Amino acid sequence: PWCSCGMGVGTEVLRGRYGNVTAKYATRAAISPLFAVPYLEGVRMMKPTDVPPVEPALVRCAACGKGGVPLSRCSKCKAIKYCSKDCQVTHWKIHKRSCTST
Repeated sequence: PWCSCGMGVGTEVLRGRYGNVTAKYATRAAISPLFAVPYLEGVRMMKPTDVPPVEPALVRCAACGKGGVPLSRCSKCKAIKYCSKDCQVTHWKIHKRSCTST
């Protein structure tokens, strides 16, 4: 063993069942829990943050990121939105790899 601090500690069950023969080979190991246990220590809830909610990407142009304007969908997959024909043409080189009709 790495140290002798747990040697023979907590071996009462072994002593009663098997005698002192096995107790001298037993070593207690301390394994910490991953999460707080409510009956041993208080569990605190996280406080709400002041981060503003994120606006969904679907309401912005996929090419330029402009929002708040009427957007048209990709005519093939209907998943991507654009604010203008120019943005759609510009973004097509990137989008055509993932564009599939659904």
